[in-house]
Amino acid sequence: MKEDKDLLRSEEMAVVEEAREKQRHTGFISGLFLGNVKFDLLRPFPEQSKEDKEKADAFLEKLRLFLLHKVDPNAIDRDGEISDEVIRGLKDLGIFGLKIPEIYGGLGFSQSNYRRIFEMMGGWCANTVSLVAPPNSIGAAVPILKFGTEEQRKKYLPELARGKISSFALTEVGSGSDPSRIKTVARRVYNANGEHIGYSLNGEKLYTTGAIKENGIPLGDYIAVVARTKDDPKAGSKKGNLGFGLFLVDSKMAGFSTPYRCHFEGLRAIYNGVLKFDNVFVPKDNLIGNEGDGFKIAFQSLTIGRLTIASSCVGGLKQALQIARWWCKERNQWRRSIGEHEKTGAQLVRIACLTMVTDAFVRYCTKLVDDHKDVRIETAVTKVLSTEYLWEALCHLMQIRAGRGYETYYSLKQRGETAVGVGRMWRDAWVNRIFEGENKVMTLFVGREGTDEYLQRALVLTGDKAGFKNKAAAGFWVLKQLVKSLKRGRSGSHENFIKNEAKRLTYQLLRAGAKYQAGLQKKQLVIDQVVARALNLFLMAVSLAYAEARKDQPFAKELADYFCATIREEMAGQKWTTSWLLQGSHLKIEILAKRIMDGEAKWLEEGIISMLEKEGVKV
Repeated sequence: MKEDKDLLRSEEMAVVEEAREKQRHTGFISGLFLGNVKFDLLRPFPEQSKEDKEKADAFLEKLRLFLLHKVDPNAIDRDGEISDEVIRGLKDLGIFGLKIPEIYGGLGFSQSNYRRIFEMMGGWCANTVSLVAPPNSIGAAVPILKFGTEEQRKKYLPELARGKISSFALTEVGSGSDPSRIKTVARRVYNANGEHIGYSLNGEKLYTTGAIKENGIPLGDYIAVVARTKDDPKAGSKKGNLGFGLFLVDSKMAGFSTPYRCHFEGLRAIYNGVLKFDNVFVPKDNLIGNEGDGFKIAFQSLTIGRLTIASSCVGGLKQALQIARWWCKERNQWRRSIGEHEKTGAQLVRIACLTMVTDAFVRYCTKLVDDHKDVRIETAVTKVLSTEYLWEALCHLMQIRAGRGYETYYSLKQRGETAVGVGRMWRDAWVNRIFEGENKVMTLFVGREGTDEYLQRALVLTGDKAGFKNKAAAGFWVLKQLVKSLKRGRSGSHENFIKNEAKRLTYQLLRAGAKYQAGLQKKQLVIDQVVARALNLFLMAVSLAYAEARKDQPFAKELADYFCATIREEMAGQKWTTSWLLQGSHLKIEILAKRIMDGEAKWLEEGIISMLEKEGVKV
């Protein structure tokens, strides 16, 4: 138990805790952890306004034509390169300044329009997403815009909007999810008069995306670098670690090099690799934010940045659904289309459900950003679920396509068959589960944020310095939570089920907290299960709200009802019962699959460039 408390007070945890935003959570998911189901946060389902949508319509059409005629995703995958012509064309479109305000030369799009852009790109070419996303989602633009000085904004944002490519350097060989292990150092530099004029940067970064074209040749123009900031004892000042700083490095600075471009199993054209800093002098004016705020800036910038991956995953899911729908109807075995066979039909229905619910929560979360609402937990959840669901859907699609899924695009084309690069999509999708917060770590983050109210009371109850009054208040809060958690009624409707299970979750958290106390933070499998239960309830609620809003598509309600039924069966363990064998959700598979094959879910495929239509298939 002492070791558990020591971990909570350690440098490792201090770095992470310091970076957290301390405001009380107000979102829908945080309410679930406390047994509160705030359906009014989901209803009516928040929609992008027509006026805002129209601001990006012309750009999206230009982007669609450019991708369709200039970007060949299969050739890029084969060659492992994005041509200079394509990169120039993307710059000319202004795609590296999507969210930079117009006053600084950018396009100034909302998060909802940003979502539409990356949905289209994500359904077409993941390698191109890996080129365009980092400069927009984090890079240098977001930290400068949110935390930089006005002088920095005026100097750098117009350049970035015109196509200067930037990247963000955080990860190191020994530092992934544990920032306390960062070794790169920015040491203060003073002039002869003892004035602080800048920093000497030394160290090495790994897996920096958008920085390296080839071994020794930079791609990016600017790199935002997180480094330990230290004072310089030679200048007569006090020694000391000043925390982590964020420094803007120009790739032309002396001592900066890009020795090695990394290559991966998927995303074969991603420009990612190793950066080295050998006594790189960084002027004082290139510090973004305050000394000591570097990791906090990275942490908070990624909060919104993760939605880029989620948006691109929606595009991948829509593409997967269209291919699955086509092949399930096109391919015949045993005198029936393969989609009419129950197991394959179940995979098709699952892909449709995953596409709908992912589209729902990504739309919901992006609109929260546009409305300046609390999204700290929601964006983390959106990133985890969207990447997991895209991977699951592509695994189903690979199985549906069988040998043709595993066969390469060019091999299919050579044999004269309709060629779609399912294997390429499958390989490229895996890494999304690692990018911008590995999913296991992100799940633990959700658990930490979701249980923050419990943790604060626990620290008071177990602390040595808390007075009697504070301990009594914390104990009373716990008692109220316990009483509320026991007031559960009959489930019946999906809504009542969500309410009852949220209260049950509160009870489970109280019991787990009582048993493990400070050690709960180390019980990762327990936290994982707690988070999974909360997310299941969120998925049910958001899918129902989204389906209600799609009055033009009544089939949405039927998909949402089926999806919610499968979650309830899973949470209640009903698949092991005789009742499930005779009356379970599986009875709906045949009719749902047929309706999907007949095109009743085609509205779920809107917003992508069809790979099948590119190959001459009418869908």
